[in-house]
Amino acid sequence: MARSDAIVLGAGIVGVSIALHLIKRGSSVALIERAGVGEQTSYGNAGVIEGSTILPPAFPASFGDLLRVALKRGSEANYHLGFLAEAAPWLLAFRAASRPKRIAETARLNRPLFAAAVAEHKRLMQEAGASRYLRETGWLDTAHAYDLLPEDVKARIADLKVIHSYATAHAKQTMVGGSPNIFPDVIHPLVATHPYSGRKSLNISPNSAKEIIGLPKEESDELIAYLAAHTCREEQAYKHEWKHDDVVLWDNWRTMHRAYGHRKRFPRLMHRTTLSEPLRSGRWVEEPVAAE
Repeated sequence: MARSDAIVLGAGIVGVSIALHLIKRGSSVALIERAGVGEQTSYGNAGVIEGSTILPPAFPASFGDLLRVALKRGSEANYHLGFLAEAAPWLLAFRAASRPKRIAETARLNRPLFAAAVAEHKRLMQEAGASRYLRETGWLDTAHAYDLLPEDVKARIADLKVIHSYATAHAKQTMVGGSPNIFPDVIHPLVATHPYSGRKSLNISPNSAKEIIGLPKEESDELIAYLAAHTCREEQAYKHEWKHDDVVLWDNWRTMHRAYGHRKRFPRLMHRTTLSEPLRSGRWVEEPVAAE
């Protein structure tokens, strides 16, 4: 067996990344995996690439959280009862390291390391020819998308109305928890007119657009799919690489936000400010037409 400068155990996303960076630094690396490369990787952890989670896991702070782990009803940890005595010194050290001041210091040290995560993954994906699998947070200009439509399509959709459904959108994603029925279905013009600039834009979404009123279901589904694909083209998107303390402003009248968020059990703190707007462009499905 050829000599190796380093041995990396586990060929998941972490192991492969470590091995590649060691090779880039001139080291000879042996990457060892019990199964095939990548077959035992954690697909959930590998699904989101971000550099803002700088707070480390902490020892359960409340009795309720500790009891949930003790009863093996949480996903944070698992244990074998016979191993607890041997692990006790480590658990005590973990608890001490979970004090607020220690957590804050660890986060400060983590920040420059995590800040490079997205750029480094992008570089590896480009070298592997896998950039097409990356989907970044961004915005789409639905007014520009409308401008690019053929004139016959503009004429066809000019007076149509579309039903948007939160329940439909909720069923198509896995990131957001809560009830799918917290908002009622709403009716909007398929072509919206900006109340200040007068520009027309497409009121379409590949997730929430449920049906176009007055069209047979098959024709409605086909038109929604066509307009969504037209609007969501990658080359038309502005993609944002989030960094700590970033602030982004956008006009909700003419943009579609595309977010690839955290999994449900990982909280994320984000402050969003929405400017009050007295104008409205639609109505609830059960609302009388006269109120539109």
